[in-house]
Amino acid sequence: MALRDNRSPPEILRNRYLTNGKFATAVSGLVLSKLAWVLSLMSFVLFIVYVSRHYLPKAKNAVYLMDTFCYKPPDRLKVSRENYIRAGRLRKIWGEEALQFQEKLLNSSGLGDETYFPDTIVTEPMRLTWTGALEETEMVMYETVDKLFAQTGYKPEEIDILIAVCSCFSPTPSLASMLVNHFKMRSDILSHNLAGMGCSAGVIAVDVAKHFLEALPNKRVLIMCHENITINHYSGDNRSCLVSNCLFRVGGAACIMSNRADDRARAKYELVHTVRSHIGADDDAFNAIRQLEDEDGKRGILLQRNVVASAGLALKTNVAALAPLVLPLTELARCAMDKAYIPNFRLSFEHFLVHTGGRAVIEEVEKKLALSPKHVQPSKETLYRYGNTCCAAVFYVLSNVESKVGVKKGDRLWMLGFGTGFKCNSAVWKALRPIKFTHEAWS
Repeated sequence: MALRDNRSPPEILRNRYLTNGKFATAVSGLVLSKLAWVLSLMSFVLFIVYVSRHYLPKAKNAVYLMDTFCYKPPDRLKVSRENYIRAGRLRKIWGEEALQFQEKLLNSSGLGDETYFPDTIVTEPMRLTWTGALEETEMVMYETVDKLFAQTGYKPEEIDILIAVCSCFSPTPSLASMLVNHFKMRSDILSHNLAGMGCSAGVIAVDVAKHFLEALPNKRVLIMCHENITINHYSGDNRSCLVSNCLFRVGGAACIMSNRADDRARAKYELVHTVRSHIGADDDAFNAIRQLEDEDGKRGILLQRNVVASAGLALKTNVAALAPLVLPLTELARCAMDKAYIPNFRLSFEHFLVHTGGRAVIEEVEKKLALSPKHVQPSKETLYRYGNTCCAAVFYVLSNVESKVGVKKGDRLWMLGFGTGFKCNSAVWKALRPIKFTHEAWS
């Protein structure tokens, strides 16, 4: 028998309202507590995002070297040491004492008999003019970049950043603008011109490219390195200026660097470190190499007797900064215990790409780093075949290693440049794949 509710209808409605109200209040409280938890979580996440964006170091883009191309001048521009001196006598540019001084230097310089001078010096009459210098630069730059594009398959419109390098020749419009015009590059390209940075400017350009590529996603950089021989060929009798005539020769090198993920599979190397050192605060080092005019108004490059010593000092400074980044802990510990100890960099690198500043410079590096003759052989071969090609030199050495020795996957390469100011700069590369490729410069 069902129980009967004796409460009046108003009482029943009131009790139901109170019961439902308590339930609603309970539900509302639960919802509010959940909402507060979600808001707290969102606030925490936003705080973490803010801190990570503004205070924590950002992950840097990987930087790759896609490929390089080194300019090989035509055979008609080859000048042997003997022919250089013979031409000097016929032209009566220098007195006999200056000729004998240059002949002695050439025979001890480490240069061979197949290095190159520009048309402006080889042909009669010599044209050591601004127009002649421009002709030399156009010949080298345009062919070098054109062949690099052909070798890699990239097109000018695929280049986002351009760095043109030439120490002693800086026309207006700039070399970078000349390249943009000749190859009809995009209007939004970021173009840069490095001048006055000396023989180490090739490594400096790599460092500049690295900073762009670490900061800007999905970019490719074209670097063009060249030094003009016409503009600084010295026709006076100052011995310190005549030295450059016996070392510097025509050359140029271009490379493409990238941070694009889809470029990694075809890249040759990944850039691991760059270290730049500048000891220009030292007056002797600063004045070791200078562009000037002699007392007769003849322009040239003056190389003082302390060039090799300045290179050694700059190298010591650079190595002190690079060593903690590349040496094993055991070597660092030995250096800490014995200040005279020369660390074994052969444990950290398989290949050494030493700037071809001259035989004395190469041998100074060999001595300071306790390297074996085979480690500097590519640099000596490059000096013998092409002379000092200034900022392009380290790329010629790299092409020599790839052509004659070969590079294994995982090999580490130390690119080492010296230049006016006085500067010493390093770039450390790691091979991403085996490389054995005969470059045109070594064919």
